[in-house]
Amino acid sequence: MTFRIQKIDELSLTDHYHLTDSDECWYFGEYTAYKDWSFSETNRLIKNFKKKMSVRGTCQWHHKLKAIAEVGNLFASAIEPQKLQNSLLVPIPPSKVVGDPDYDPRMRKSLDQAASTLNCQLPISECITQIANAEPDHESANSRLYPEDRANTYQIHQDRIPDGTECIILVDDMLTTGSHYKGAEISIKRLYPQMQVQGLFIARRIHENPFELFDISELL
Repeated sequence: MTFRIQKIDELSLTDHYHLTDSDECWYFGEYTAYKDWSFSETNRLIKNFKKKMSVRGTCQWHHKLKAIAEVGNLFASAIEPQKLQNSLLVPIPPSKVVGDPDYDPRMRKSLDQAASTLNCQLPISECITQIANAEPDHESANSRLYPEDRANTYQIHQDRIPDGTECIILVDDMLTTGSHYKGAEISIKRLYPQMQVQGLFIARRIHENPFELFDISELL
């Protein structure tokens, strides 16, 4: 499979119910929910990319590092540095705070890999951080917040946003409901109402079509 960058359009928008038709978000692949790593190349990449930090020192660590490098190269294939003037690439923070043993800087590392692949300095800033530890959405239904509540879990570090920044590109691994993206956007807009905000994701989540193997002719 060859990954290619695609934009969320009116057909795919309905899969991410917190997004609106004014949101500009791009992704490279489709992750099928409730399937394991062997189901698709995107599932393999996401599963390896999201391996926990606790696998360091095990045979699984190599797969995580390889996935980070692969994601970085994907980003590099889509990023045109000359078009990033007055823009900022901002990783959406993981569920754990900096300093926690499970804090995973995978998004930042993948952007650093993109810069290395492009052999240039990219405008990357970790200007959004998590205020407190939270359970990942896929591990706890209780952690699934609405965007307005999600925004309250983020802290914006204005000293990390250069003067003259006009566009912030939020970067994350997977677009599911859009809660994290919209929460980060809301937290930015509270301080910078005129800031343009866009999204860049490795993949968007889809659900397997239950009617894919259904043959209507059998009912005729």
